[in-house]
Amino acid sequence: MGRAAGRFFVGTRAGATSIVTAAVAVMSVAGFAFVTDHIWLIDQRDVLKNAADAAAIAATQEMNRRLIPTPDMSEDDLKTAIAPVAENYIKLNLAYLPTDRLTRAEETLTVAVTPDRNLGTVDVATTADLGGTLFSRHLPILSNYKGPAKVGIRAGVETRVTPVEAVLAIDISISMLSMLDGGFPDKDMNEKSRMDIVKDAAKALVNILRPNEHNRVAIGVVPWHFTVRLADATATDWSTKRWARYPTERTYGVPYECTPSLNTCKPDAIKAELPSSAPEDWDGCLDGHRMGGSGTSAANPAVADLFTTPSANAFSQAYYPSLYGFQYECSPWDDIEDYPSDFWDMSCYNPYDPNDWRSGDYRPQYGCEDTDPTILPLSTDRTTIIGAIDGLSADGSKTYSALGVLWGQRMLLSSWRSVWGGTVHPVDPASADGKGVRKVIVLLTDGYDSICGDDNVACTDSAIGISRTDACTLAKNAGIEIFVVAAMHPDYVSTDFGTSLTECSSESDDSDETYAFLNNATSESLQTAFESIANQLRVVRRTH
Repeated sequence: MGRAAGRFFVGTRAGATSIVTAAVAVMSVAGFAFVTDHIWLIDQRDVLKNAADAAAIAATQEMNRRLIPTPDMSEDDLKTAIAPVAENYIKLNLAYLPTDRLTRAEETLTVAVTPDRNLGTVDVATTADLGGTLFSRHLPILSNYKGPAKVGIRAGVETRVTPVEAVLAIDISISMLSMLDGGFPDKDMNEKSRMDIVKDAAKALVNILRPNEHNRVAIGVVPWHFTVRLADATATDWSTKRWARYPTERTYGVPYECTPSLNTCKPDAIKAELPSSAPEDWDGCLDGHRMGGSGTSAANPAVADLFTTPSANAFSQAYYPSLYGFQYECSPWDDIEDYPSDFWDMSCYNPYDPNDWRSGDYRPQYGCEDTDPTILPLSTDRTTIIGAIDGLSADGSKTYSALGVLWGQRMLLSSWRSVWGGTVHPVDPASADGKGVRKVIVLLTDGYDSICGDDNVACTDSAIGISRTDACTLAKNAGIEIFVVAAMHPDYVSTDFGTSLTECSSESDDSDETYAFLNNATSESLQTAFESIANQLRVVRRTH
């Protein structure tokens, strides 16, 4: 009896052990199946995630491309335009699947796009059954387990990594009225001037960067020739604060004084006296001159004083401006026998009769009209920026590109924020919010600097102030990137001139970006240049 019972219990234990072992084996197989299926599902998710990431980037690029010519496209039309792009990119990234699985994926694919105009991004949500069979479905013990039929993914992008502040320093000299090839446009033939083309290209840049209060992109505009002009309200404010004053004497780079008693015009004193009071209301134009300590004398400042604020160092109101560095006091024509041969390229004034302004149509505030385009400080309002660009006109007479660079730098300096009335821009690179900020000047010119002369196309020195070479060097040393665009046919860009513009830019052998755009034979190529600049500043990357 005892032995039988013992054998029974031994057999029972052995049976139980076998049962447990079998159960553990089944559970292990099931667990292995679940783990295997989990790994497989993660792989399918990653496959779809990579496809959705590519789709989000492509859809973002397509949205920004569509919004360049039609920034006010409706939300429904925008989704209709970009959804097929997202879907195609997902399909392209699934094309490696076996035919039966690819067919199943395409049949079950759903794609939803969510554009964000403010941030310039598109989110893509997608689901699909990528085919294949879960391992666990083949186990009898798990035959009722179906597992997920589809994998769902949401992907998004970010189009700006750091703050961007860009100044469009646009040449408004009268030559901008011509076409890229130098002729004058026939409006009946829908031909466009350089100014027309540049305005379209500049607006394309704005529509790509899409400045607004959310994405920390700000854009300013500096229309320049040999002066720049403040908006009426700003000019009044500067005059009231004595940030800009009328000078009664001015230092010219190469002055002449013509006197009947000497019967000649000759180099004379550097300082020339001007009429004791302004002959007319100031129209808001400034050049590079600053007021001296006496508050009456205007001259080019030392390099160390170029960027002091106007509250510390007032600017000279641009009465009797310096052209080519020459200035004349007019005397009766009959009494002067040997005016310089280039007198017609200069200007003169009569200190006794301010309305007597000789040498062509030169007069007080020559080159400055109350209808001229004005400086727009950094703004995040796209409508305001587009309005400033639309308001550009080719009214200037001389080309002095250094002035565009100098005022561009003044607009980007955080120490000038209070001058422009900003609360955020220009940001301080040393602040937490300004960390990594990209400060940019886009210099657009359509020819040689006339104030430097034909024999100095590089404009390495200038009789009326700082040269383009020095202005560009100062800006780059301050951490400002310079893009240079030539609004002229490449046939007119000599080797020396092209080299000087490239050297002004931030182009370098070790740079992955393009900073000089000189090969602009058509309106399309010039617009492509501005779009390229915008896309270099707008970095697209995945976020989720």
